Amino acid sequence: MGIKNTNRSILLLIILFFYSCKGQKEEKNSISVIQNIKANNSYFQLQKAIKNDETVFQYRDLKFELKSKEGESNLLINNEEFFIKLTLDSPDFNIWYYKNNIDKIILLEGNDYYSSVFYAYHLTNNKLFYLGNFTIDQPNVENEKPYKKEFKINIDKDKVIIQTLLNGSPSIKKTFNDQINQVQKENTDILISSIYKRNVQWSNHCENASEKDNIMLYSPDEISFNITSINFICGATSKQINNNTIEIYLKDSGTDYAPNGEVYSNNNVPKGINFDDCSLDIPIARVKIISEDSIEFQWLGFYNRKTNKREYIKNPFDNNKNIVVLAPCSEN
Repeated sequence: MGIKNTNRSILLLIILFFYSCKGQKEEKNSISVIQNIKANNSYFQLQKAIKNDETVFQYRDLKFELKSKEGESNLLINNEEFFIKLTLDSPDFNIWYYKNNIDKIILLEGNDYYSSVFYAYHLTNNKLFYLGNFTIDQPNVENEKPYKKEFKINIDKDKVIIQTLLNGSPSIKKTFNDQINQVQKENTDILISSIYKRNVQWSNHCENASEKDNIMLYSPDEISFNITSINFICGATSKQINNNTIEIYLKDSGTDYAPNGEVYSNNNVPKGINFDDCSLDIPIARVKIISEDSIEFQWLGFYNRKTNKREYIKNPFDNNKNIVVLAPCSEN
């Protein structure tokens, strides 16, 4: 009997030891997952104020100051003034500043004891966009402690999602349309369309007058190269590949402005190039729009469909492989 009891005790100890180790391992794994979630920077981080003086809030990188006059409110951010859609009937004002890289979400809170109204803004690249507002009510605040408020904020494409946490538990969840993507797209479209100026020659040597090498961007479907050093004119078309970059493609050789076109019967094709073998589907150059008055021109070369190789890969503007910055010359 003694031996059996001893064996049972040993077996019980082994089982307890096994589950104890398993539990510790699972606990460690759980902690690791939580740490990874916190470290992956997938949501905005609350910034702590260095100074809070009712209407002035100083942070490490930003200073906010609320100014109200005759029913209108302005917000100074680093001394730059923004008009804000804010109606404050509340005696207390607070700012919640969340940050993720260059994107910043600003929550302006007006607290009147029984409820708080939050006005949400998206600040990026020194531009402030109004998202909308929401209210957190606490009608029984006299019988319970004020809520501990926290926010988890994410951006999903053109939406800003604000999840409210009250005393650590999920509460109101608001999804706002974010105008910033649309505004940036409109600005990009304006910038790209601005380079298609009829009769404007882009060159790195505008001072050479009629002798300068140049590219003319009439429209996305009508582009011409004029390399005067070898009397070479080439027609092309383009495709937009991202917000500020277009790719340029060789045009059908049957068009007037192409290497074999009728308009330029004395056109010199670069030595060793047979345009009948050149691909019309693989880009010959790439243009990055810097501003209305500056583009980066990267020459890729003609792609030979028979040899599957690039030909004439030296940049025609400076006879090497470097990217060249071109500017618009005086209009003709």
